[in-house]
Amino acid sequence: MRDSIDISVILCTYNRCQSLAQALDSVARQILPPPANWEVIVVDNNSRDQTRQAVESFRDRYPSRFRYIFESKPGKSNALNTGIRASRGNILAFMDDDVTVETTWLQNLTASLHAHEWAGAGGRILPARTFSPPRWLPRESPYALAPLALFDLGPEAGPLTQSPFGTNMAFRRETFEKYGDFRIDLGPRPGSAIRNEDSEFGHRLLAAGERLRYEPSAVVRHEVPDHRLTKGYFLAWWLDKGRTQIREFGIASRVRCVRGVPLSLFRRIIVWTLRWMVALSSRTRFECKLKVWGIIGEISECSRRPAYGTAATTKESAQSHIGRKHSLDLKAGEWVEVRSGEEILATLDEHGCLENLPFMPEMLHYCGKRFRVYKRADKTCQYIVGWSIRRVENAVHLEGVRCDGTDHGGCEAGCLIFWKETWLKRVEHNAETIRSPLRDELPIVRGGLCGVESLRAASQKTNEQGEKTYFCQATQVYEFSSYMKMWDPRQYVRDLRSGNLFTSLGGKSRLHRTLDLLLAITRVFNAAIIDLFNEVQKRRHGMTYPVIAGTLEKTPAATLGLQPGELVQVKSKENIFATLDTQNRNRGLLFDSEMLKYCGGIYRVLRRVHKIIDEKTGKMLDMKFPCIILEGVFCRSDYHRLCPRAIYSYWREGWLDRVSPNFTPMIHQEEDIASCPTLSAGNR
Repeated sequence: MRDSIDISVILCTYNRCQSLAQALDSVARQILPPPANWEVIVVDNNSRDQTRQAVESFRDRYPSRFRYIFESKPGKSNALNTGIRASRGNILAFMDDDVTVETTWLQNLTASLHAHEWAGAGGRILPARTFSPPRWLPRESPYALAPLALFDLGPEAGPLTQSPFGTNMAFRRETFEKYGDFRIDLGPRPGSAIRNEDSEFGHRLLAAGERLRYEPSAVVRHEVPDHRLTKGYFLAWWLDKGRTQIREFGIASRVRCVRGVPLSLFRRIIVWTLRWMVALSSRTRFECKLKVWGIIGEISECSRRPAYGTAATTKESAQSHIGRKHSLDLKAGEWVEVRSGEEILATLDEHGCLENLPFMPEMLHYCGKRFRVYKRADKTCQYIVGWSIRRVENAVHLEGVRCDGTDHGGCEAGCLIFWKETWLKRVEHNAETIRSPLRDELPIVRGGLCGVESLRAASQKTNEQGEKTYFCQATQVYEFSSYMKMWDPRQYVRDLRSGNLFTSLGGKSRLHRTLDLLLAITRVFNAAIIDLFNEVQKRRHGMTYPVIAGTLEKTPAATLGLQPGELVQVKSKENIFATLDTQNRNRGLLFDSEMLKYCGGIYRVLRRVHKIIDEKTGKMLDMKFPCIILEGVFCRSDYHRLCPRAIYSYWREGWLDRVSPNFTPMIHQEEDIASCPTLSAGNR
């Protein structure tokens, strides 16, 4: 259980097995007062040396302490985010593979975080005791030691007004659940020295009003290799620092630019170049030169993001160009045509993604077909890191288009598919539908970053132990979405503007449209009030609305042997509550508040569910007790901030009663058809 671990130390590594062994040896010697329980997670980011063997030797010596995880997706941020998801601690501490930590490091770094006053903490990063700074280093500059990854604000503890460094920092788990993971467009990776994934997260917390603490007694010693003690390294570091600044903070929308470069950067580079030329001290001249190199980096990054309509210079900017150029601003109810396989594959990177949203092999079946937009996917829920609603851009859901799991181990979750507007084009609903290729006739695209075979290969991987992990939109929802504040009113404005909340039950008269709008506003008001109430209740550890109160220690199991097509009646809420434990679960399956509205209704069984992909791990979960999915019964998100994801509700057979075959009721027909049985998974 996650609660059994107090602290998780996350260490990401890449081809540094020798220094890694020293780092692990130092962290293994940590002294924490009982009953503290802690773990060390080492995330191997595609190392080609003896990294795995080095970690396994420590795992053999400390079997309950060290864990090894392999992350094949390159980039430190990907590795960090993988470590966060695999961790079980309430506090997450971070260190690097080229440092050693003092025996009291972990205790001192995390001591203040057991209370809720502080969201995170950072400690001192000092050089090895044999370190001697070069004479040309401008030590008076507050950031002089930053290229050496050193961080020292003196011996006094207190609040931090700047972000700590990733080599020595810790955060409460809830900060990641609330503010999101490390940005994957930042952070070093092979072939790129872009950094700041750690400081950007700290800036994010500080901007949100969270408090960070400086703990000088938490000391990390950082080895400084000789190649870093050169002017060339410092200049290259500041060049990359400038590029990172633009990626992290962007450019203000009202700033005057020339070819995408703010005029202020040209003024700054002139000023610092003149200072560099007239400075008398060699240290001052070099400090000015570093400033110039940093500004050159900013200009370079701005120029790599040209105005749309000009040629993109990198793969990232090319994909961004495509995505923004084809933003259709689609509304619920509009008709679209899915572009051809060739067109879509040309927009994908080598992982089969556009802006981190995977295009799954199952989606190729819909190429060339026409559908109506079910809802705009301007936001979505996620269960990978706690639970939260996150922002999604330029994406929609289509009516009845759900994943059938064919290329993902036969997963039976039936998730509603996300479609980037880049992959669609607006059409008239009465236009003739283009014939879609069959599964054995899918297009083969050559010369691009991604083809059909690589798309399928990316959908599942097998590790050395023979375990399969799957890669799909559900497992990547955290990657293609971004943090959104719970109280951000713009989400509800988008809900109204997109038509997601309109019933379309009235006519086209102005009076009917006004009534539809008022009903939508009422639904927004109800959702916002309920969400605000529940947020207050969570903070004061009270019961949320609506109240579901299970009381059992051991829950009963009931089987009816239901089969697709049978009619069932959902039991009353009182009868269902009587089968739930104190966590509102029956045999591990949650009875969610969104299921209450279906109590007493009569529905038809869509299918039995035996296996689904775990969104957190990507592994297939085989259900000991199969559950039931009912036609047209999915989450409406009245109590979950109006999320349009429309996840199927899972039902225990003990919550249902079989209806006599001779009984002919008026079966509930919902106004939404996101789960239309003729198009949903299992019925194609």
